[in-house]
Amino acid sequence: MTRSIVLAGMILVCGCAEPRPPTGGPRDETPPQLVSVDPAHESVNVPPTTQLKLTFSEYVNQASFVRALSITPAPQGRLRMRWRRRSVTIQFAEPLRDSTTYVATLDDEFRDWQGVRLTRPLSFAFATGPVIDQGRLYGRVIDPTKGKPVAGLPVLVFNPGEEVNGIPAYQTQTDSDGQFGLRNVRESDFFILGLQDANRNLIADDGEQFAVPPNPLIKATPDTIEQLLDWVYTKVDTVRPVIERVRATSNRLVEV
Repeated sequence: MTRSIVLAGMILVCGCAEPRPPTGGPRDETPPQLVSVDPAHESVNVPPTTQLKLTFSEYVNQASFVRALSITPAPQGRLRMRWRRRSVTIQFAEPLRDSTTYVATLDDEFRDWQGVRLTRPLSFAFATGPVIDQGRLYGRVIDPTKGKPVAGLPVLVFNPGEEVNGIPAYQTQTDSDGQFGLRNVRESDFFILGLQDANRNLIADDGEQFAVPPNPLIKATPDTIEQLLDWVYTKVDTVRPVIERVRATSNRLVEV
């Protein structure tokens, strides 16, 4: 079964002190970009013993990289990371699954060395078999009380019948326009939940706001059109009902 998990606490970071470029000049307000990744996006027949190498457009905050990274399905054991200037090499503790599509995502926790965050998630995929999953999912989350998009909202994707308060099959995040898109997922039906998740525990805690699509199940296919159906952003109703009026309508009936 495909699984996803935020990998903070499961990563061993190696290398010297975090490097920084010389100071001076105008302040950089551009988020870091993924310049290259090896194996390349949507590569197939990737060896299960492969390592990932990511190179960014600028120096980044390494601790934020650890917090922002998620991989689907979750690899076994702890990840080992080696940094060299603007590049990081990720080594897996155990061989990856055979004939499996892996999706790596960096959410808006990721920022450069000056603290500039991503405005939309960065993702790439590869497969350890000859075929890579091509399913797609799209959506947009709107706060009806403000009439504005909800940015930076975690989006959790579950297999039908799975416990919602469990580890999702996939995950991503809304961008600055409240939109999200998932590619390279299995062609299947999914239940999708947008969740505030302030403590990043992947659980719908009391008081956390959430959003769900108009239909309970969304089908991911390669032909899925980018239909940005609005999701309503709300919170769980925890207010108990209160009796406002009681009236006897006969000697045997009471209206409440």
